[in-house]
Amino acid sequence: MKNADISFEQLRSRVDIVDVISKYLTIKKYGDNYKGLCPFHHEKTPSFVVSPQKQIFHCFGCGEGGDVIKFISKIEGLSYPNAGIKLAKDYNIKINFKYQDSLEEYFTTTKLVMEIYHTNLLNNLNIPIIKNFLQNRGISKEIIFKFFIGYAPDSYYFISNELEKRGINLELAEKLGIVKRKSDFYDYFRNRIIFPILNIRGEVIAFGGRTLGEDNPKYLNSPETSVYHKGSNLYGLFENKDDIKRDDKVFIVEGYMDMISLYSHGIKNSVATLGTAFTEQQLKLILRFTNNIVFLYDGDDAGVKAAIRGLITAINSDLNPKAVKLPDKKDPDDFVREMGKEDCIEFISKSYDLVMFLKIIISNSIDLKKIENKIKLMERLKKIFSKIDNPLYKDYFIKGIADILTLDEREVKSSLLKYSQSFTKRGVSITSKEKNLDIEDQITSFLLNNTDYISKVESNFITNRNFLLIFEKLMADINLNDILDDDSFDEQQREHIRELALREHSFESSEEKDKFFKELNHQLKERALKSRFKELTANIKKEERENNQEMIKSLIEEQNRIVEQLKILK
Repeated sequence: MKNADISFEQLRSRVDIVDVISKYLTIKKYGDNYKGLCPFHHEKTPSFVVSPQKQIFHCFGCGEGGDVIKFISKIEGLSYPNAGIKLAKDYNIKINFKYQDSLEEYFTTTKLVMEIYHTNLLNNLNIPIIKNFLQNRGISKEIIFKFFIGYAPDSYYFISNELEKRGINLELAEKLGIVKRKSDFYDYFRNRIIFPILNIRGEVIAFGGRTLGEDNPKYLNSPETSVYHKGSNLYGLFENKDDIKRDDKVFIVEGYMDMISLYSHGIKNSVATLGTAFTEQQLKLILRFTNNIVFLYDGDDAGVKAAIRGLITAINSDLNPKAVKLPDKKDPDDFVREMGKEDCIEFISKSYDLVMFLKIIISNSIDLKKIENKIKLMERLKKIFSKIDNPLYKDYFIKGIADILTLDEREVKSSLLKYSQSFTKRGVSITSKEKNLDIEDQITSFLLNNTDYISKVESNFITNRNFLLIFEKLMADINLNDILDDDSFDEQQREHIRELALREHSFESSEEKDKFFKELNHQLKERALKSRFKELTANIKKEERENNQEMIKSLIEEQNRIVEQLKILK
């Protein structure tokens, strides 16, 4: 092939992912896929899966995954573009990565965009909606200058026009996620406060935008690009690294505003993840400056679960991380603004290791006097225990849980180890028939592996937004890697999609496969109809209060039609 401007998509389609990965580790054929020990975290039983059909890899242990270029990037410690260049050279593919060979042009463009947005904010500080936002969150001029915070006006063409005036190629800006294109180019960020994201070297790699109106999503992040990978960077690390090193401690939060609010209240040793679960790559960045890690996530269930996952990631790297349990429904941004600096510092100084963190959560939410509650809790704790690789921490965990539940330590150890061994033996041999999988997850997994069935799905019964997005992309004949590249999904959602795509489906005959699909489709329809029936019941009660007889009659008629449909399904 002569020199050509080949895209990443073209490169990864020309290189066999199994051939590439087998040069770095031993992988063995396992059904349609290959399996081996994950090179990105310590494990004794293989949970690292490579799919030659889908050209992706995924670890069911640590969640790492992606395409062949992502693997080279991770294993060699290279940026994504440089990993692509290395891969092309290794396989003698003569290509010309124009924009790869000029990363300086990328970073010059992102820096320019940062400066334009920053200047625009400084010029518009007295606009009421901006002024109120900044004042309410304690964002001073010092903070604006420190983090180069900017403002994208409510315009489709502000940054596009500014870049064109300066001779910047908008196709380059599109590759960087700054503009998008339909018939013409338009701005990705509109009516938002802009937070530039810098890598550890201080280069601008992406942006986050917080809406000033009622737009959804509230926070809009740059899509992943050849220079920006969410799981490999942390917001605020470049700016705050000296404070982290001086204090020998880092607070890890989930959002830009969480980090900014802490900083504005004098807590300057924090960083924010970028819409992903805490990763080993992020951990390695932090370890350059401190070994003392404290997770300061939201106080709701999602925040607690994310903190537990983060704690386990650090524990498996032989660290002793801590976490703070904020009051329910409070995030660090809310908390520090309500409590003030001194009270907040005092509160977050009381951080806990994984076992004590669990103890606080359990004692605040579960009545352990009831044996049935202990049984249910043990099932949840088994899953946490199975993800811990550190043998010393496993022993500590067993002792701690026995104490919390006031159970015999030997019984707890036997129960936890038995589950852990069972979990390990199962490895990735998890079929989509698992009962604990949501019905839409099951059918998504099936369709990702059997795209010829996609036209048979009745889309009007799909209620899950992510499933609908995947369904529409499969209908448009978009391949899995392009689905995973889509900025409609964050990193956690991509991880989940990879897991679903790599679940094994074994059928003895096409008849059995047809029967399985029909059952999934049947359940999908049944659940959608029951959900609609419940919604109609609530609407009828509302209309009864208004004595709206016409509407009540219409709603009851719809309910009756649903009852008839459900009878047919049975």
